Order: sequence, then structure tokens, then C-alpha cells
Amino acid sequence: MKQINVLEAAKSYKEFLVELPAFAVGENIPLSIESKEIKVPENNKCHILVTSFPKSASRRLVDMFNSVPNIVEVNLNFSLRAVEAESLDFGYLTAYQLLDYISHLHTHCYYTLPLHLQFFDVRTIILTRNIFDVLVSIKDHLDKSNHLSHIVHVPESYSEFSDEEKYNFVINHVTPWLIKFHISWDKAIRKNWVIATWLDSSDFIKNPMISMEKIFTELKIDKNDFDFEKMIKYADEKKSNLNVGIAGRGNRILSKNQIQMVKLIAEPYREHDMSLIGL
Repeated sequence: MKQINVLEAAKSYKEFLVELPAFAVGENIPLSIESKEIKVPENNKCHILVTSFPKSASRRLVDMFNSVPNIVEVNLNFSLRAVEAESLDFGYLTAYQLLDYISHLHTHCYYTLPLHLQFFDVRTIILTRNIFDVLVSIKDHLDKSNHLSHIVHVPESYSEFSDEEKYNFVINHVTPWLIKFHISWDKAIRKNWVIATWLDSSDFIKNPMISMEKIFTELKIDKNDFDFEKMIKYADEKKSNLNVGIAGRGNRILSKNQIQMVKLIAEPYREHDMSLIGL
């Protein structure tokens, strides 16, 4: 492997970043930024990020775009498991700038993320689902020994828990992540940090054609090169990672006390519209 001078490489990279518009230098990181402050590199490429609650049919949505010949699914973060990081890698964003692409992450919208999304003209689909249904699906997921390490670390004794203890664990340790996800993107949209559209998983499953129209209209993407019927048919035939997506089962399965636990965790953030996630 070729030896590199780490300090020189870091210095060169910093000098490169300093030349970019709207990127802060030094210790003062801006808490807000307006789109007019960003000079986006000129191109007519389609860059889409799907960011989602887990267990919200996100794979089906991504598969629809994978059916389009000129769309490439890419990894935008420095991680071997691409959906499980909460950062965007500047090198990948630069390398893929001249491609039409779609990428998928379970990520909050923290302060540096909007800078990257705006500069590289990435449009965002925020895919959510009724929070009670999500929590029940996550419990099912963990019961199958599938991990969600980017969201929660499961204790080794989890398999010995009763069902009630498992639901309580998921509520206490996953709900804060879901709430943070929701309010971070809600704030980003209200402050015009991102070009984004909300999509409810149930609406998407029931009416994929209407959902696709909504996506392309609100993200201001030219739909002339996209055949929605073919995209939907492709995803239906692939049937990737199908979950128990029955709407309302969370309210039926969780106890009144458990539902109240979720509401108490969300209570301090009532300035945000919680109806979008069933609260």
C-alpha cells in the first residue's frame, strides 16, 4: 500500500473544503442556512436520498427507482453497511455528482447534513410510518435475531425477555430515535434547509401511483423520463424485505400503558406536528 503523509493529506483536504461556498471555517458552525447562500454545481442530474423510519417499506421505494435504467443506487457514507450511518461522505458525493442516483439512509437531519444536500443538489424523500406500527415491527425484527445496531443496542438477555418486556425495551430505547428523526426533518423543512417531501408508508403502499406523482411534483423533478407503472410493477415483482405492514396493528397489540409511554416520550416536542407519525 502506498505510504501517504497524513498531515499533508489533511491539510490539502481542508484547503479544498475552504474553497467551497457556505462551508464554515473554524469553530463557529452556523445553526441555520438558506438555500440562496449555496451556489449549487450546475448540472441536470437527478439526485435522490430516501431517509426513513426502519420497517417503512423503504426498500420497495428504492427498488422502484432501481428499475429505471439511468438511475444508480449508491452509497453516500463511509460505511460497509450503507443504510446504517448518519453521515454523508464528501468524496462519494463528489464522485457521484455527474450520475443520476438514489441512496438510502436511516439518518436524522443534523446541522451539517443540509449543507451537503444543498450543495450537491440532493432531493430528499422522508418516509415515515405510524410510530406504534413501527415499534411493533421492530420488536418482530429483533425477535428474529436481526440487529438494528445503528438505532439500538440489544442486550444479550433479550431473547429471555417476556413479550411485554420486549415491547417495553423497544419503546424505551427506540422511540427517542424515531422522535429525533421526525423532529429533525420537520425542523429542516420549516427552515428551508432542504428540498424534501414527506411520504407516509401506508399511503405509499395503498396508492403508489399517487405517491410517485407527489414525489416528483414536490421535489421538482422532471418526470418525463420515468414510467411510473413500470417502476411500480418492478418493485411488486421483486418483493424485497416485505414486512407485516398492516396499518393499526400497533394500537391493537400495545397496551394502553405502553401507548402512553410513547406519548410521554414525545410530549416535550409538541411544537412539531406529531400527527404525521400517528401521535
